[in-house]
Amino acid sequence: MILFERPDSSAAVAHALEMSKKFGPTSKEAASAWDIVEELDSSDNSAAFKESAESRVKYDKEFDDKFKLLANILAENQDKVKKIKTLAQEIQAIKFVKPQGGKPGADSPELKKALTEAKEATENHGPGSKEAIQAWMTVEEIASSDQSEASAGNLDEECFIQTIEACEALEEINRIVDLQKFEGSRYGG
Repeated sequence: MILFERPDSSAAVAHALEMSKKFGPTSKEAASAWDIVEELDSSDNSAAFKESAESRVKYDKEFDDKFKLLANILAENQDKVKKIKTLAQEIQAIKFVKPQGGKPGADSPELKKALTEAKEATENHGPGSKEAIQAWMTVEEIASSDQSEASAGNLDEECFIQTIEACEALEEINRIVDLQKFEGSRYGG
């Protein structure tokens, strides 16, 4: 029997006709027999699974071609992937040290000077004056610029983790491709 073939309901139809003649078209026996016919006909999904041999061969060829292309690319780049993974692991192992003095921090002369100027502007012009507001915005800008530097190390480390994970995923794909070659599957080249 072919998979997804239309079910043969001819015997059930013959039985339902016989029940209709013998017990009447509205009898329980006839209704039950016709329910069976209806169930058999409604379970026919063959149209949904019909596929021409041509399209299946075309799909298989396209799949095979793409699988072989993937295998070739992975084989060509296997050494590079290993090097990238090794380098990423080595770099990740190095403790990220933030350089001091690159950006003004809490103890920087720039922040101290801006703070002094903001206090003077508030005393001289009042807390709501343009001068005081501008001076305090400068203080805030200098102080917050150091916060962005603190989070940059985490981002770098996360990038290395993702690089290592990507390399591991490529290695797993390569392992599967190699298994397909050795197991004599249709994808083996």
